[in-house]
Amino acid sequence: MRLLPEEKLEIIQMVTRSEIGVNRTLRELGIHKSTFYKWYNLYLEKGEAISFFPFFWQKAVEQHS
Repeated sequence: MRLLPEEKLEIIQMVTRSEIGVNRTLRELGIHKSTFYKWYNLYLEKGEAISFFPFFWQKAVEQHS
């Protein structure tokens, strides 16, 4: 299942604010740890949800900005 960038951002916020810990939260959400950290690292690099779009979409958005 593919998630929208906004959904990934919501999950990042949910996990980082969780009181039960990262591993348990991810397990309950059904998200693999490596998948989460890929999203999280992109978020830290870019700081916004657009970083979750595939590379070619980023280029298209930049060209139209």
